Amino acid sequence: KFVKVNRNRALKKMLKKMLPHTWYLYISYTIGQRLLFNKKILQYMDGTAGRKKILLIGVPEHSNIGDQAITCAEKKFFKDYFSEFDVVELPMMTYLLLAKKLACYKNDSIICVNGGGNLGTLYFEEEYMLSLVLRYFNRQRVVVFPQTIYWDENSPNSKFMPQTIKRYEKHSDLCLFIRDKSIEFVENVMNCNKKFNTFNIPDIVLYLNKSEKKLLREKILFCIRADIEKHVCDEELKKIVTEVEKEGFTTAFTDTVYQTDVLLQCREWVVESKLCEFRSAKLVITDRLHGMILAAITGTPCIALNNTTAKVQGVYDLWLNKLPYIKFANDINEIMKIFNRMDLEQEYSYNPEIFKKEWQLLADTIAEGIAEKKEK
Repeated sequence: KFVKVNRNRALKKMLKKMLPHTWYLYISYTIGQRLLFNKKILQYMDGTAGRKKILLIGVPEHSNIGDQAITCAEKKFFKDYFSEFDVVELPMMTYLLLAKKLACYKNDSIICVNGGGNLGTLYFEEEYMLSLVLRYFNRQRVVVFPQTIYWDENSPNSKFMPQTIKRYEKHSDLCLFIRDKSIEFVENVMNCNKKFNTFNIPDIVLYLNKSEKKLLREKILFCIRADIEKHVCDEELKKIVTEVEKEGFTTAFTDTVYQTDVLLQCREWVVESKLCEFRSAKLVITDRLHGMILAAITGTPCIALNNTTAKVQGVYDLWLNKLPYIKFANDINEIMKIFNRMDLEQEYSYNPEIFKKEWQLLADTIAEGIAEKKEK
């Protein structure tokens, strides 16, 4: 302990010399807050030994509001189906630091991994986090909430595919839920030996109904990516905006990315603020998956475009094409054709019960894991 304290002091002195004062204060505060949060997690786990818990691993702290909405939906799902369980939220960095210690509480816990579009080669740190989950909770059910798996053979990370498949196959009870057509890749390539369980259900945000609150709809809202998954160039976007404005509509721009990282306690407010923005639009034009999904759950007419991972079309074809107010454009040239055919004055409502069978499948899968733990 003495050596550890002195090592920490030496590290702090080195950082203070190397970094500008404001950077040093920010980094010190960030690290200090993380350590304090991690300490509270372990204290809570110790203090609630024997109480039923769901460990929700990998909840986001970053600025992507779509990912934040996923966790909001997961928490509502747990409240509706497993109200007797405490839900312990574990951000990725917290889990990476505490993985081995948290494994000591596996007898008290149901293990669930946060959903999203982060498995595969695009965000490989998430794959690493899942590998630790599978390693430390190898003898109990692990449920991965609806995901997209994107595997680019040209990515440097593609060389890890054999090890990734081996980890998935080696686990004794992995249940992987996929939200789009990457289910075909998972079943035909990753799970061709049928060693783990795969299911196809909608993105969990579609479990939410946010169409009951009505606002005055006044504008055409563009929600277009500006990151590595962007598929629409600036010239194409300007052309569509000009054509929409020629039709006499007011245009506005937004994104499903917040200006800063999102604290766990601020998540609900950030998501609700974005939902209000969608509720006030006559139409949303987007290439973001959760741009389309937020439009769906708020009853907002939407024209969706693909992004580089094709997950937008995958979710639309499987689940959202049954909603009359959600349309898909194969390319930028189709947008105005669809736009001119849409009724933007009609009010629409969303009902998550259209996917009741899929939500029940997810609940049953988790419940089976609970039953297996009791038998053991």
